[in-house]
Amino acid sequence: MSLRAIRQLIGLVAACAVVLCVMSSRAPAELEPAQASYQVTRWQLPSTMQPGQRIVGNVSVKVLAPGAETIAQPRFWLVSKSQPQRAFAVPDRQTTPWDWPAKRTAGQVLNVSVTIDVPEDMSPGPAQVLFRVGHGGDESHFAQILDEQGALLGEAARRDVMIDGGAGTDDAAADVSTASDDVPLLVRRIKPPTIDGIVSADEWKDAAVVSEFVENSGSGKPAAQTRARIGYDDANLYVAFECDEPQLPQAARARFQQPRDASVWDNECVELLISPRDDRAGYLHFIIDILNQRYDAIGEDPWGFNPPWQSATKLDNGRWSAELAISFASLGVGPPASGQRWFANLCRERKAVEELSAWRAARGAFASPGTFGSWVFGSLKSYLADTASEFVAPARGWPKELETEAAALGKQFEGWRARLSEAADDMSPEEYRRFSLELAELRRQHAKLQLAAARASGISFAVARGWPYQQFSGEASKLDQPIGPVELTMLRDEWVDLAFNLTNHTDKPIVLRCMTYHGDADEKTAYMRPGIPGLTTLWQQATAVAAGDGRVVHDALVPSQAGTIQLAPAQTTQAWLSLHVPADATASSFAGYFQIKPIDGTAGEPVSAPIRIRVVPIRLTQNPPLHGFTWNFAGEIESNRAWWRAHLEDLAAHGIDTCMISSLNHLPRVQAQPDGSMPDKLDFTRLDRLLDATAGLFRLYWINMDIFEKASIRTDLIGLEFGTPQYERAFKAWLRMVLAHLEKRGIGRERFMINPYDESVDERCRLLARWIKEVDSQIRIVIDSSTPDLAVAREMDAVTDVWVPHYRQFFPAEMQPFHELITRAGKPRWVYWYSEGSAEKGQDPARYYLAKFWWAFDNDVTGIGYWAQQYYGDPWYRKDWAKSYDTALWYPTEGGVLPSRRWQAWRQGWQDYLLLALARQQLRDRNDAAGLATLKDHVRQVVDFPGDPLRAERARKWLKSVLADSPTATRATGVKETAGR
Repeated sequence: MSLRAIRQLIGLVAACAVVLCVMSSRAPAELEPAQASYQVTRWQLPSTMQPGQRIVGNVSVKVLAPGAETIAQPRFWLVSKSQPQRAFAVPDRQTTPWDWPAKRTAGQVLNVSVTIDVPEDMSPGPAQVLFRVGHGGDESHFAQILDEQGALLGEAARRDVMIDGGAGTDDAAADVSTASDDVPLLVRRIKPPTIDGIVSADEWKDAAVVSEFVENSGSGKPAAQTRARIGYDDANLYVAFECDEPQLPQAARARFQQPRDASVWDNECVELLISPRDDRAGYLHFIIDILNQRYDAIGEDPWGFNPPWQSATKLDNGRWSAELAISFASLGVGPPASGQRWFANLCRERKAVEELSAWRAARGAFASPGTFGSWVFGSLKSYLADTASEFVAPARGWPKELETEAAALGKQFEGWRARLSEAADDMSPEEYRRFSLELAELRRQHAKLQLAAARASGISFAVARGWPYQQFSGEASKLDQPIGPVELTMLRDEWVDLAFNLTNHTDKPIVLRCMTYHGDADEKTAYMRPGIPGLTTLWQQATAVAAGDGRVVHDALVPSQAGTIQLAPAQTTQAWLSLHVPADATASSFAGYFQIKPIDGTAGEPVSAPIRIRVVPIRLTQNPPLHGFTWNFAGEIESNRAWWRAHLEDLAAHGIDTCMISSLNHLPRVQAQPDGSMPDKLDFTRLDRLLDATAGLFRLYWINMDIFEKASIRTDLIGLEFGTPQYERAFKAWLRMVLAHLEKRGIGRERFMINPYDESVDERCRLLARWIKEVDSQIRIVIDSSTPDLAVAREMDAVTDVWVPHYRQFFPAEMQPFHELITRAGKPRWVYWYSEGSAEKGQDPARYYLAKFWWAFDNDVTGIGYWAQQYYGDPWYRKDWAKSYDTALWYPTEGGVLPSRRWQAWRQGWQDYLLLALARQQLRDRNDAAGLATLKDHVRQVVDFPGDPLRAERARKWLKSVLADSPTATRATGVKETAGR
């Protein structure tokens, strides 16, 4: 037995002992003076839970005696009173913090939040949540716990709960809004209210009501309450806020006056965040402050989203109110159908006293879609009917021994649907909860029956093909979904990713091994022929990590040299097989097979399918017509050069051919004399480290000047008043020395671009650009900004060589004259976009990353950038960076970097762009007008339906058929070698 298993067993025994002690009538021993002890001062935990439900609770404790420094780890268990031997230990990673500071003092108050995933097979009835404080590495040492009244409890505090909605009284932690966590907020149709800031009871009488907000930390009620009302009609969504404010004069002191999209959150304000789809992949953000100053954004981007909407505010005695009317057209959707679900949150920033509150506590940034609550429009009954799963039999039918049970369960499903059809259309939350609990139970029984059928049929595991660039949530796969054969056409230096969903259909853990082989699959010596000679094969497992808002996503792709994957009972995981044809491959084809089989003695036949690859003898990545860039601020190269080299090579392998040179991190920052004179020599040590590390990897360097930080000038470079003759003299002298050093290192003017001022076209940016051109007119200026002011655009364009507008700035009507201007000038257009905050890991990889390359090709955009691939904290562990952007597309390890699912979607999008460019050139060379029209149609299909993998796959197959029939490919097919035979 492994050490981990022994520790788990000890913990289980200890937990059971605590439960039995707690449930007995024996009084705990007296508190020893030197022993660590804590008093629970507050519990916040729902009193009812459902199997499979995720519960978030909070506990506050007061330190009575710190004891040993190591007795500092809060631990939780969930235990059924009817089955105390089944203690579910909450994983450490689901407590925040997972340990307390070593230095603790008597009287100190400590807090811990816990996320409990109630086991699916948790027995209905009374249960307890146990709380202990223990030693992180020793399951036998725990502190003594006292209750709120100071009574000694022993080594555990307890909270009674009811599993499956049993009787009980919710405590203060229960949700205080109209909708509870398990019941969506029902949004009804209302007559259009007058948007005047006056929340009239008559106008809003039919609206959904949020009667109270909670503190954004989730710790209780705010000092000043907020109420909200929501309604809709065929044209608009209507929202009203009523905000109590005992210090109204102070709250009304606005810090600025701006017409739109300024930092209105610095004032007293209310916020609406909506995801108008049945997911949380993105969101729209509307803010209105107490003086009716407004902000709107798609995610974190306010500039490309300025739809028309109405708002008004009203200040009254001790409170203020706001009303909003937003058309569904402005949200980019039609009016919601009855039963349609959105995700949303309603929030308030109070400024007279700094206080954050919300309908659903975000426990961090409001812009955390994982914490949004549910809205259902029109009818909860319709929503239930639309989302209820069907009672499906296996493809082979139910085994004979299960036919009676299956028939009975099928009748229960039919009965549930019949009762639902007879329920009132205006279903109450209580009725919804009852139907929902019944449906959850039927689903659990159905899943167990499916599992039993698989076992009875001798199926211990199942393998199904998945789509690699869609989020994987751990769903079970169908038993009869085909997995092969795998028939591919690939170019040289191309990667193809395959995804397989693996499901354990037993009640025990199993270990599977995924491998590729060549030769005869039936021979007993197949194990001696691993891999497919000449072809790179890489097995990986999609590993769960936490997004910034707490959601679990299977985003990290962890390689497995042995190909082994362990699955818990009934678990589904995803394995990736990535295939790569080397750039110098001479084979015209590859052949082999993959096999997935249990290796731990579990019964079950191996699952295998042939792999056949036809090679088009054209190198996909030869002279790519697309530039890729990211803000890769490699500032610690000297600490581990090999690691940074691996990271930079990974960038290059994903199409990043433009490396960022940050003036702050890599160029000398020196002070000028008062007359503008500069030192004779500069220290280029940091720049040389970067150039050494990036040698041979990148075609271009992008130099950021980093002179301004928003409106403020940085004083660490030159140190004189900007715009003066002395500053100009010093800047030009500094720049000449930088250029001379680049020339010395073999980097000529064709190898770099200079960005004078990040995301700006103001007069300072234009002045810097002119100075740079005066130093050397051959230097290329790159501007990562845009403007609807054509006079400014023309002045900036006179000194600009490459324009890089934000992605959102390609769409507003007011920006079209700008794009026409730079298109007529023949200037290259690149594009960039940036992270949407804590939601990045939850983004749809195909829609958010891959499809943008197809859009770029369709719009003659020749460079794509993302802010930022490796920025803002540890992507593995977000607790320390909860309020920062969660932007990273990779995961650092000791041996290098691991890709995310999103990063591989980026790679596939980059490859698709190159494939499109090659096919277009072939069709142009042939004067094939019909083929070019077909190509354009394929592009529009993918751009218009970015989440549809079948359209993208059909397009790739057609593009490769064009290249396979090209003269270039035909001339190169002299080599008829087939690898792997």
